[in-house]
Amino acid sequence: LPIAITVIFFTADILKAWTHNPLLVSNTTNLTRVLIAGTALNCLMHLPYHLMLSKGITKFTIYQNILATIVAVPLLFFLTKEFGAIGASFVWFFVNLSYVMISIPLVHNLILPGETFKWYIHDTIIPLLTSVVILGFCKLIFINFEAQHHINIILKIIIIAFFCLLTISLNIPNQIKRLIFK
Repeated sequence: LPIAITVIFFTADILKAWTHNPLLVSNTTNLTRVLIAGTALNCLMHLPYHLMLSKGITKFTIYQNILATIVAVPLLFFLTKEFGAIGASFVWFFVNLSYVMISIPLVHNLILPGETFKWYIHDTIIPLLTSVVILGFCKLIFINFEAQHHINIILKIIIIAFFCLLTISLNIPNQIKRLIFK
């Protein structure tokens, strides 16, 4: 989440440094933000997915993806026709949001009863809010990126993301102790 939030907050700056094309940046910034948010949500599903595989539960993912396809394909055609590429990107976002909001509780109830709330709070919401606060503050500090050299922008973004990750990871040893010594 910290890396995804960093890219979302600094999408235009990263695209400017990467492409040096202001027209491309203005046309793709919001599209990139939605795709990054959808991908971040998809990444949250990796551990539960591997947990299901380790327990031999493969049908759940198959059914989940069949249902997502039944809903997403018509939605993709409609939103793309109405809103273009940004509409298509929202399909990716909503499919992954539904995985996180619907599938996670089902997986936890099946494999780890009573852990859903803890997962949402400690593993998702706290890192998300911490990232938003730190990166929001950093965005305010570095508001005038236009006057700076592109490599300096990228270095500052990497440093910000590193400190954001470091801040969130300081709580990890306590979480490990809590899991081991329940």
